[in-house]
Amino acid sequence: MPYAKHLQDSSLYTHDFYIQCLGSRFNERWLIAHVISMFPNVIWPVLFLIIHCFFTLLLIGGLKKWTELFIKPEWAQWTCLFLCLVVLYHRNLGGNELYYNMVCASLLAKSIGIWALYFAFKSDWLKAVLLTVLSTYIHPIVGVQILILSFVLIPSKDKIKYLLFSALGISPYVWLLFTDLNNSIPSSELVNIMKLRNAHHFFPASFGILNYCLLIPLFLYGTYIFYKLNVQVFYLMMLTILGCIGYSLGMLILPQYMIMTQWFKATIWLKFFSITGIVWMIISFANKIQLSYRLKPQIILYTIGILFVSFKFYKNTNYAESLYQFPWVNNSNEITTALKAKNLSSSDAVFIVPADFTAFKYYSERSTYVDWKAIPHNGQCLVAWSDRIFKAYGIRDSEVASLTDIYSQSNLYLSTIQSDQKAKLKSEGVDYLIFKDPLNHEYVIEVLK
Repeated sequence: MPYAKHLQDSSLYTHDFYIQCLGSRFNERWLIAHVISMFPNVIWPVLFLIIHCFFTLLLIGGLKKWTELFIKPEWAQWTCLFLCLVVLYHRNLGGNELYYNMVCASLLAKSIGIWALYFAFKSDWLKAVLLTVLSTYIHPIVGVQILILSFVLIPSKDKIKYLLFSALGISPYVWLLFTDLNNSIPSSELVNIMKLRNAHHFFPASFGILNYCLLIPLFLYGTYIFYKLNVQVFYLMMLTILGCIGYSLGMLILPQYMIMTQWFKATIWLKFFSITGIVWMIISFANKIQLSYRLKPQIILYTIGILFVSFKFYKNTNYAESLYQFPWVNNSNEITTALKAKNLSSSDAVFIVPADFTAFKYYSERSTYVDWKAIPHNGQCLVAWSDRIFKAYGIRDSEVASLTDIYSQSNLYLSTIQSDQKAKLKSEGVDYLIFKDPLNHEYVIEVLK
């Protein structure tokens, strides 16, 4: 969103590291940022709420359409979605989910991608091509994975047509994008940086033992069920599993190339199909139960589940990230502090804020020396990002810690930083530091002199 604001008004974020790294270079946020920038930012909260509602319905509609192919009772179809989106939410390999409670590029791409998979399965290759290309332009990793999985799903007679036209559609975009990613950077340095910033996405050892214990049996049993139920989906699931094994082995040999594939993120589809297969198996062994209640209980159950997820996120994450807020919710401390910083400073001021203060840039309209969340994928900028993270937070890329530790360390470092270090930061263009007071936990805005 700050990138889109900058496209609207070039006087904003003139000294921001992330915006400078993007510059006029083609990047993975180029398309979506330019589309957003076409709308006045005053209407963004309402616009994003509408977009989020639409793509949530599109995703749920696609998932339910898939369950209808194998499961007849409607209550069981909704149960599949409830298990996937609520019960096993945040149980994943690769730090990725089908659904997010905010607008992000991957949510949009997956909401379109589920329909690309469906039309590939139904042998409607033209619709599958169009949706694959659209998904890729919104989020390249999601789109390329959709292309591979759709190629497995689509009947043999349409495979060549699907692959040829999809490749023609996405090749210019993917070529422009990936030729500039992570270049000019040694493999060992790239691995250290990614271990620090994105271990939960890239490194199988960081996915959590509980997730493995829950999901591996689920994946294997679900794949076995589809071996009997539908061979096309079985091949998709086997490819995903073999891809994960290949990715894990490849990380030992060519990690810089494996990282670019982010293949473990494809297990979101594996989780959904595994759940669908297991529910089908349970239904096949049970007597068919027809529910005829006037108000169907599965609708109530699913609605409660979605509300539960929403309020769970409200309690456990920085709500300011969501941009749109309900009228009865007061501004968070983060939003209030960002607005205060905007009033205190000039438009060209540069700030350093704690790593978890992700709402700052949007609401303050001020540049930051470095962003923990917004990481540039260009090789040269990635090395500079790592260097700035050390200068701002005292965290080296060789240190591997949990996200909670990084958040607390960044705040502690900023609240105890010595005068000589402040002078160095001032010489590099930093004007203000923001941190939480260790005693009262209120944000402090400090001017560097």
